[in-house]
Amino acid sequence: MRLISSVRRLHGSKSYRVQWAFDDESCDVVRYFTEQKCRMMQYMYREAARANELGTPMMRAMMLEFPDDPACDYLDRQYMLAIA
Repeated sequence: MRLISSVRRLHGSKSYRVQWAFDDESCDVVRYFTEQKCRMMQYMYREAARANELGTPMMRAMMLEFPDDPACDYLDRQYMLAIA
């Protein structure tokens, strides 16, 4: 689930995953990350404005952030969110 990223996506494209069909444990996980994202919203809003101003994506592949690190070429499930 991409609950902390700038685009929130709970559903899937290859299987039927909708919020009302989640079990209790999954609901707890969604609730936890929703609360974390709510705590970060002021920061996320500021970073979205900065990304718009600079023309850089808010979510960036690791290889964009560290172009000289060959290990980043293979990190396809990790990304940078905003400017640290």
